[in-house]
Amino acid sequence: MKKTLRNLLSIILSALLIVNSIPGMVYADEENDISQPVVQEVLETEEERKEENKQEEETPINEEAPAEQTLTPSEEAPVKEEEQPKSEEVILSEPMQMSISAEAMNAQIAAVQEEAPKPDSIKVTISFDMMDAKGEPISSTTSNTLSKGSGWNVSQTKANNAIANYKKVSGNGYIYEWTGEWVDQNNDPISFPLSFKYAELEGDVDMHIIAVYNVTKVKQLHLNYIDKISTGSGSWSNIDLFSGFTHTFKQPVGQTHYQFLYWEDVQTGARYVKGDKLRFYYKDLIEDSTTVEIHAIWQPSITIRYNSETGSTLKNMEAFDACDLYSYKAADKNGMKFLGWSYDKVNVLPQDTHYEKPALTFEKAEQTVYSVYAVYATSYKVEHYIEGLDGTYSLKESETINDAVYGSSVNANAKVYEGFSFNASRSTARGIAKSGLTLKLYYSRNSYKVTYDYGAAPKGASALPAEKTYKFEEPVKVAAPASAQGYTFSGWSEEDFNMPAADIIIRGHFDINSYKVTYRYENAPENAPALPQTKEYTYGEEVKVAEDMKMEGYTFSGWNKEDFNMPAEDVLITGSFAINSHKVSYQVNGVPEGITLTLPEDQTYEYGTMVNIAEDLKLEGYTFSGWDKESFRMPDEDV
Repeated sequence: MKKTLRNLLSIILSALLIVNSIPGMVYADEENDISQPVVQEVLETEEERKEENKQEEETPINEEAPAEQTLTPSEEAPVKEEEQPKSEEVILSEPMQMSISAEAMNAQIAAVQEEAPKPDSIKVTISFDMMDAKGEPISSTTSNTLSKGSGWNVSQTKANNAIANYKKVSGNGYIYEWTGEWVDQNNDPISFPLSFKYAELEGDVDMHIIAVYNVTKVKQLHLNYIDKISTGSGSWSNIDLFSGFTHTFKQPVGQTHYQFLYWEDVQTGARYVKGDKLRFYYKDLIEDSTTVEIHAIWQPSITIRYNSETGSTLKNMEAFDACDLYSYKAADKNGMKFLGWSYDKVNVLPQDTHYEKPALTFEKAEQTVYSVYAVYATSYKVEHYIEGLDGTYSLKESETINDAVYGSSVNANAKVYEGFSFNASRSTARGIAKSGLTLKLYYSRNSYKVTYDYGAAPKGASALPAEKTYKFEEPVKVAAPASAQGYTFSGWSEEDFNMPAADIIIRGHFDINSYKVTYRYENAPENAPALPQTKEYTYGEEVKVAEDMKMEGYTFSGWNKEDFNMPAEDVLITGSFAINSHKVSYQVNGVPEGITLTLPEDQTYEYGTMVNIAEDLKLEGYTFSGWDKESFRMPDEDV
C-alpha cells in the first residue's frame, strides 16, 4: 500500500515540476545583440523515470523525514549569462504551456486506491424524454432495484407504452411525430431490450433515453363564424391544417325581426347558402397563419305600429321590404274626419310617405319601429281684443281655425296691430283642440314719448318744454313758441296732433336778428357834411361809431354813442354843430410917443356875420391912414 502511494506522489510531483519549470523569455547580453529566447530542457527521459521508480521501490518511505530544505534567494547561486546553454535555433515564439487533466489524474488515483466495497442493491432508473400534447418536454420514468445475482430487461413494449399518448403532438406552431426511434444523451441510437445485471454495475444508474420526432411546421386556420345576430358574436375555430379541411354551411338559428339571406366571406366577398362547402388545403395556404371570417348576413325588418289618437294600438305591420305608410288607414269617427298619420300627434305625414328597407347587417341593429298616431280634424275660435284710451278692451276681430288636430295642444297666433302690444298675461292663447274651444287674445295700447329739441339754443332762451308720454292716438297739444333776446324762433316742427305709434321729437330753432344803426344831425347847418351811411348789424355784433364830422365855421358836438355791441333793436346815433364866434379887434401902428389913442372896443361876431368897420380915427396934427379892411363877413378866426 505504501509503495503504491509513493508511486502516486511521485507522479503528482513530476507533473507539478513540469508545470512550474516552463521557462520564460531569456535574452542575451545587449552587446552580443542576441534577442531570441533560449529553451531549457526540463523533461526527463522515460529511462530516468523508471530508474527513479526503481529506487523508490527499494527505499522505504520515512513519514518522519525532515522537509526538503529550500534556499533563500540570497543563498541561491547566481547563474551567469555566459554559463547558460544557448540554442542555435529559436524553436518557440511564446512560452510553452502544459497541464494534466483532472479526469486523468482521478483515473490514476482510482487505479492505485484499494477497491471500495460494492453496495448490496443497485437502483436503475430509466427516463423516457418526449413531448406532451402541447409540444412541451415531459418525462415518463420507470425504475427497478437489483440485488446480487439479479438482472432487469427494459423491453420495446415498455418504451412504446410510455410514448403511446405522445406519438403525435403539436405546440408552438409545430407538429411533433414520433419516428419509432430512441437515442441516449450522446444522441446514440438505443436498441431494445435494454439489459442491466447487478454483477456488471458498480452503483446506481440514472439513464435518459430520448424520443426522436419528425418536426413539421403547422399552418393555422382561424375560422371566425359569426351567426348570432342577437349578440353580434359567433365562435372561433383554430384548426391545425396539414392536408385539407372542409366547412359545410348550415342554416343559422332564426332571429326575431331578422331574415337570413346568405353567408359572406369578409375577405373575398364570396357568398354561400345552406349546403355550400368551403374547402381549405395545406398546399393552397400561403401564410403560416390564415384567418377566414364568415358572417351570417341578415335583413332587418320594418315594423309600423298604428295607434289611435289616444295611444292604443290599432295594428302592427312588419315587413322585410320597403312599404308605404298609408297602406292602412283609420276610419272617421264622432263626426271628425281622419286626416292621416302623425309621429307627434300634430303634424300629419304626407300621403306618399314611403319607408325603405334597412341596410343588411351581421350584427345586432337597432330595430326599426315607426310609431304613428291617427289624426282627426276639429275646429276652434280665436278672438282678438284691443285696449281703448279709457283702459277698457273691446273686440277687434275673431276667426275660426278649421282642420285642427283633435286632442292636440293648440296655440293661437297673436296678430300685429299698429300701436298695440300683445298682452300675454291677460290672454288665453293655448288650449286642447275640441269643439267649442275659444281662445282670447288681448292687446294693450302702447305709449310713446313727445320730446322737444332746440338744437343749439342761444343764451337766455326760454326753457325747453318737458318730455311727456302719450298713449297711441291720444291728442297732443304742442307747446307755445320759445323765445330768446336778439333771436327769432322758427316755430315748432309740429302742430297739434294725435299720437302716432312712435316716439316724436318736436324741433325748433332760433335765427339771430339784424338791426340798423342810423346817424342824424340835430339842427344841422346848411351844407353840413353828408351823414354816415346806415348799416345793419346782427345781434351782439361789435359796432364801431363813425368819426366826428367837420365843418368850417362850426364845431361838431360829437356822436352821442361810443363803440358798442349791437342790441336787439335799431340804434339812432345823433350829433350837432355849434357855430363858431371870433373877435374883431383894432390895432393902430405908428402912434406918436406920448399920445394915447382910444381904440374901438373888441367885438365878437359869429362866423359869416357881416362886420362893419369902425370909423377912421382922428388925431390933431396927424392924418389917419384908415383901417386895412373894409366891411367883411366874419371868417372862422379872429380878425
